Amino acid sequence: MSNFGELVRSYREKKGYTLTDFAKRIGVSAGYLSNLETGKTQKIHLNVLDKFQQELGIHPLQSENQRLEQRFHRISLLVQQCNKRDPSFTEHFIKQLEQSLELLNEA
Repeated sequence: MSNFGELVRSYREKKGYTLTDFAKRIGVSAGYLSNLETGKTQKIHLNVLDKFQQELGIHPLQSENQRLEQRFHRISLLVQQCNKRDPSFTEHFIKQLEQSLELLNEA
């Protein structure tokens, strides 16, 4: 992500929010949110930043590595939940993931 606005858009879309719906949800105008996402404004009030953190889990002061670590942790929790429901599927999934990553690293 090249800027915070792109990160907001990406997370908002992953959560399934439209721009207008999300703007209402966090208490800003759709125009402001659009300008932020497209980089036309960089100004973010602390209360709005807090709402981004609450609604989307975005912490702009984190590095890319910290965000990646958060994602790995989340994936780990999801795999553990899956394993409780279907251990054989989870084993197959992990094996396929490992093989794919090994092939990618060999390339």
